Amino acid sequence: MCSGQRFSLLAEAGIVRGQIDGDKLQGFHYPGYVFGIGTNYSFNRTNDISVKTSYYRQGSISTKAFSAPSVDAFQIQMDMNTIGLEISYKYDPEDQFYFLGGGIVRHQVVKVNYEIDTSPFTSSNEKFTLDSEALSTSYFGVKIYYGINLLERAGAYFALESGFTDLLKEPNDRIKRLSPYFLSAVFTYEIIAPNIEEKKNRPGSKARLID
Repeated sequence: MCSGQRFSLLAEAGIVRGQIDGDKLQGFHYPGYVFGIGTNYSFNRTNDISVKTSYYRQGSISTKAFSAPSVDAFQIQMDMNTIGLEISYKYDPEDQFYFLGGGIVRHQVVKVNYEIDTSPFTSSNEKFTLDSEALSTSYFGVKIYYGINLLERAGAYFALESGFTDLLKEPNDRIKRLSPYFLSAVFTYEIIAPNIEEKKNRPGSKARLID
């Protein structure tokens, strides 16, 4: 049985390497960042539920003016800022150096910039624009992560997040979908740590939780 303060307040900051499925680019080339605050509710010493609010800079970019040729000689590069609300589960085994978890993140899009790249070998002069009305203002992503405990209240984790809803409201002849995904390396610190005390009971005695 356990008792004590079960909530913790934490702060996080990290770097992001992103990409967007559907932009016809390859690789995690976009350099971004994430920072936010959140709280953990500890059921016991090893199992937590987390709620976090974070600000993300993410998107997609090629390392060249025009990367690997695409079928229609068309590529799009996006610069996007979002605010994410995360609900996740964390497993932190006692007396171990690691922790892991996963959850769902709802991203509210606050800013989008984009550039259209065409192959220098194409003869088409057709101009393509991505109207703001064609993009959704939010999307959902699934997140998994694995981390290590550095200090009593500090840790670092590596995460993969992939969008499972589409930023594009309707597909068109050039773009079928736009779904962000990225890798991140995040430092996390508990400003206020939970105080959970394990109570051991004598054989044959009854246990109760005291507030």
